[in-house]
Amino acid sequence: MDQFCPKCGASIDTPLGPKGLCKDCYRKRHDLVDLPDEIRFDQCSQCNDYKIENTWNEFTGTQDMIFDLLKPHEDESVEMSASYQTKGETYIVNVMMIDEIDGKQVEQTQRVKLVPEKTQCPTCARFQGGYYEAIVQLRGTISEAQFGELMDAAADLTNKDKNHFISNVEQRDGGYDVYVSSQAMANRIIDQLKDHANVDITRSRERIGEKDGEPVFRNVISARVS
Repeated sequence: MDQFCPKCGASIDTPLGPKGLCKDCYRKRHDLVDLPDEIRFDQCSQCNDYKIENTWNEFTGTQDMIFDLLKPHEDESVEMSASYQTKGETYIVNVMMIDEIDGKQVEQTQRVKLVPEKTQCPTCARFQGGYYEAIVQLRGTISEAQFGELMDAAADLTNKDKNHFISNVEQRDGGYDVYVSSQAMANRIIDQLKDHANVDITRSRERIGEKDGEPVFRNVISARVS
């Protein structure tokens, strides 16, 4: 017996869903995945890192970012892929979905707009604001070439993890004051210096204020090259 779609009257071999619809009508009436028409998200205007819920994610490429933003809306039973184009700063994403319903493969495409709201991530905000956690005071017989090697070693660490950075360098009589964002960056500079020179290290702390009623200190590392 011939079967017909109750919605459009088309002849069908395999009705889909409880109402026995054809594939086209079923696809029009049912979303395989509940995707929003638009997703707004915070994106850093300096480094392009992006925020999902309360977590900042490192930007490694547009395609990876798009899939990360769509991930909270995924259905594990539905195969999904995506292509995109840009319109200004907005990403126009075509999401292709494939599922099997009542033994029949159903395909569906939905367009989603990803709209970045430009802001600063915490790391870039700290860098722009001149944040530093420690001061490395370099004194003694340090040549410009040696100092350049120290800065190269610091840059290597920054390239691996941008939370570690140099926020400022001040030239002093007999050396340099290097303001760094983390103890790890301070240690990297000191270790690099020790590899190429005899160094006397003195560590101290300076009080810079209070937080929640407790004193807050900043580390000061003095390194004298002999």
